[in-house]
Amino acid sequence: LAAAAGVVIENARLYEDATRREEWLAATAEITGLLSAGVGRTDALQTVADRAREIAAADVATVVVRADGDELDLVVVSGKSLFPPGDLPRPTIQGSLAGAVVESGETMVVEDARSDPRVARVVLPPDWDDLGPLILVPMRTLDGVEGVLTLGWTTEHVATFRAVDVRMPERFAAQAALALQIARAR
Repeated sequence: LAAAAGVVIENARLYEDATRREEWLAATAEITGLLSAGVGRTDALQTVADRAREIAAADVATVVVRADGDELDLVVVSGKSLFPPGDLPRPTIQGSLAGAVVESGETMVVEDARSDPRVARVVLPPDWDDLGPLILVPMRTLDGVEGVLTLGWTTEHVATFRAVDVRMPERFAAQAALALQIARAR
């Protein structure tokens, strides 16, 4: 009986994983479709952040893109945000987590945002102190890293963070970056 229960639990977990992968694939197709239809860059990036936050069950998602010189543009925020509309900060590449991801091209996982001094320059409003784990994913194309998708969870949702397979947002971000690049080339 215990062995049968174990099999049922494992099958349920595999089914949940497959469903979540399908959601990531559907979101990728949605982004590609939006960009093919001529939706603007900011609207497309907002959809990237919204869909990634929704599928990963994150509390906040942001997208930063390369700007001029040593700066990044925080283009969109999805979820809890205390930034007034149109008043998003401009983090720098040097000294920020997003900058480290842009430079390395590698995904970064932060277990507790409150203990990393580089976080405030990337995703946090000054009085937002309950953010815990973060996943920062490069939006990479053949030309390099276009930007960074950041997913964040509050400290009370750490279990949800641990359930996320980092490879899924990585693939999603790569496809979104490619779609943005193609739309820009058109």
